[in-house]
Amino acid sequence: MAFTGGALLLARQPSPVKPRLDIPGALLVSSAVFCLVYGFSNAATHTWATRPPTGSWHRPGAGRSVRAWQRRAAHPLLPHGWCSTATACGAYLSNSSARPGCSGLLVLTYYLQQTLGYSPLVTGFAFLPISGGLIVMANLSTIVLMPDSAPSRWSHWGC
Repeated sequence: MAFTGGALLLARQPSPVKPRLDIPGALLVSSAVFCLVYGFSNAATHTWATRPPTGSWHRPGAGRSVRAWQRRAAHPLLPHGWCSTATACGAYLSNSSARPGCSGLLVLTYYLQQTLGYSPLVTGFAFLPISGGLIVMANLSTIVLMPDSAPSRWSHWGC
């Protein structure tokens, strides 16, 4: 419904600049994330002293090479001023802190269906308290927490 309304009501506006994709940067970021994930999964099945060393997989994923490339790229994946205001920095911070919870919900779905044997319908009903809690806490957090954590109070973070 939203897609149909957007297609009918929004006018098409051509972009003044043609966006360009940073292919080397995308490959570098993807390989860095792969190294981090592989290093941690290797640490779960082996010790940290195995050969090749498990810790060596984290070094390429540390992000230094990614940051160096993105600073000198003509069209970086993330613009240089991506965290120029406290509001933008807060939005990125809250978005990145919510992502681990989403991964946990995927694992919970697998657990409910594969381990406990719930059907997809029962699993959906099992998620209703989580959804209700998210709705309540999203409203409470904006009412209770936002006055105490105004963006001007943490603009000294360099965001």
